[in-house]
Order: sequence, then C-alpha cells, then structure tokens
Amino acid sequence: MHKIEVNNKILEIPKGEIKIINPYQMHRADGSLAWEYINFMPSIKTINEYASDLCENLINCDITFKNQIKDATATRYFCALYNSLENELEYESNMVLLISYLIKNYASSTIKEQPKSSTIKEAIEYIHQNFNENISLEKLAKVSKLSKYHFLKCFKEKTGLTPHRYIINLRLEFAVSLIKQNLPLSQIAYRCGFSDQSHFIKTFKKVYGLTPSLLS
Repeated sequence: MHKIEVNNKILEIPKGEIKIINPYQMHRADGSLAWEYINFMPSIKTINEYASDLCENLINCDITFKNQIKDATATRYFCALYNSLENELEYESNMVLLISYLIKNYASSTIKEQPKSSTIKEAIEYIHQNFNENISLEKLAKVSKLSKYHFLKCFKEKTGLTPHRYIINLRLEFAVSLIKQNLPLSQIAYRCGFSDQSHFIKTFKKVYGLTPSLLS
C-alpha cells in the first residue's frame, strides 16, 4: 500500500491503482515503506491536444484529474503503454487511448466526445503499400483526415485490430511467403520491416507458436 499526501490529504494507493498528481499540486510521498511504481509525465500541451481531438474543438482550460483512480480499464491502458515502449506506433496509440480515456472519465472539466464517422479505406490501403516501413500514427490519422483518437477508434471498429497488430499480421504473412522461398532469416526480417532478426523470430514464434526455421 503506497501512501501519498496531496494538498494535505493522505491517499492510500493499493497495487494496481493509478495516482495522478496535477500540475502545481503540493504532494509528498511516504518514504517509510519500500514500494515500486511507474511514472509518466505528459505535458499540459499534450493533454489539451488530446482533449481537443476528442471534442473536435480547441481546449483552452486547465484540465485536471482525480488524484486516485480505481479503474481496471485505465490500469490496462497504463500497462499496455509501459509494455509498448519499444515500438513507436504502438506506444503512441496506447498513449492516446490512455489519456483520452482519463479525459473522458476523470477530468475536472467535462469533455464530451464528438462522434466522428469516416472511412479508413485510405489508411488501410496506405498500410498495405507500406507495411514494411516505419509508419507513424500521425501519418495514418492524416491520411484518414481524422484526429489520432478518432482514427484509432474507427480503425478498431472496422478491423477489430490496432494499427500495430494489423501491420504485424501483414509482415508475418509476407514473411511466410519469403520463408517458403528459402531466403535467409536476416534478409526476411529486413524485407518485412522488423528491426532485426531476433525481433522477427520472437514475434513469429509468439504468433505462430514455432520458429521460422521450423516452417521452412
């Protein structure tokens, strides 16, 4: 149990819950106990940008949050963010989902999501043409003429997958076709867009349950 004092109020934060310290809030942690935690510190500008994306309108107010959040979905988003540090697209997508969720559900100012209907056909075509390149969330959202949040939402509704998972599936499908041509794994990893052979083998085994060499 982690104890922290925020504006002269003691909060007890058990494992799995989220604490938020808003800008300029006086706070002091209890240093008497050994505990571990993970911090991330988005800027005020970033928070306002995501809030503006949600409501399709410029947000100028200072957005603050509840200091203690007990919410399994928020915790799941937070863990996904931490576990995606090595992939830019996946990391930024998880950042958008987490902060947008917190804004919608725990912000001091009411931020209402503006429904947005759009096609993501252009983004899907772009992914199929460039899946072995480093594709950014910003580029996909721009192609779709949507904010990052609304693009992620529309993409998931349309495909049932995140953009990152969709791209990985395309890379692995292409990898299978190259493996059948008996190409070296290092060459396959490069042509499919993986950072290196080790990353390719790890991802392949995670999805298919066997190493690429066993498929050839």
